[in-house]
Amino acid sequence: MRGLVSLVAVLTLLAFDANAATAPTAQSLLGLCAANGGTEQRLGCHMYIAGYIQGLEVAQVQPQGSLTEICFPTNFTESEAEAVFVRFMRTHGTENHFTDQPPEQVLWVAFSLEYPCKRPAH
Repeated sequence: MRGLVSLVAVLTLLAFDANAATAPTAQSLLGLCAANGGTEQRLGCHMYIAGYIQGLEVAQVQPQGSLTEICFPTNFTESEAEAVFVRFMRTHGTENHFTDQPPEQVLWVAFSLEYPCKRPAH
């Protein structure tokens, strides 16, 4: 199992532009997510976003965690997350230089807008 996890991690990293000397951007993640078919790029997109969501879920259950701006619906899937990201980038990608931002920051904005937590009325 460890070997499979390591292989998937390597494939995910390789899916980003191997020639890029800098960290991945939201634009490079969009390229993976918008790839046609069941390619390695699509796997890279899926794994990146799935890992991001799992990290958010862990952070939100921590006693001192204050990450309550994103509330994913019950039975939320990584495929839905990919669709939210692609739609957000196609709609807002050029605003605020989102294309040049780290993907995790843009994912946060996209998910915060799509799945905001309901605030109790005071």
